[in-house]
Amino acid sequence: IINPALSTISEHMLDLITHMGSEYLTAHVATALLTGIIAKTHGFRANTVGPQTLAAASRLIRLGAKRDDIVAALFHTKTVSTLQLWGRALSSLTLEKETCLATATITRDDFTRSGTDETDLPGVVDELIQNAPEAKHILLIYECTREITGTIHAILYTDRSLDAMHALEPWAPIGNPNMAEITFKNSNLKQSTEMLTAKITGAI
Repeated sequence: IINPALSTISEHMLDLITHMGSEYLTAHVATALLTGIIAKTHGFRANTVGPQTLAAASRLIRLGAKRDDIVAALFHTKTVSTLQLWGRALSSLTLEKETCLATATITRDDFTRSGTDETDLPGVVDELIQNAPEAKHILLIYECTREITGTIHAILYTDRSLDAMHALEPWAPIGNPNMAEITFKNSNLKQSTEMLTAKITGAI
């Protein structure tokens, strides 16, 4: 049974393993589950974090989860190139205060100059959340480096007040209600950004 109050798969797994038997909740398992929670909630900064998420994390720490090791592995091992990419994304960050929608764009040139590619993007969202705490929804749009010119990819992260899949429905998104992705062919960054922000703003 899916509990909609839970923010991460790790919380569901914790419930499942608890029902299987407490002997299965070893320190190693607790560390793995807490890693999932911290990664998914961007260090508990995501708007989807609720009391049950914090309670689950507290319980896992009591069970022996190595929080300091998790934080070091997830957030303190970034390369200079990745940090440069973060800086370029943050320099493009805008926030629409009425809708609490934060938007950031990354160009092919940003990837080239920082010596990065799409595989370095996951940490970018963490930085966007940290630097725009008033944002409820975050839209990251970037020019793909591994496909032909004109391919634009967008990722929308939302809180529980907006269904990301519904907001991007016209473009056949993949994902879930809190995070959805789409790809545009034969488009450009400016055109895609304007079209997406207008659609998402209308859905909020």
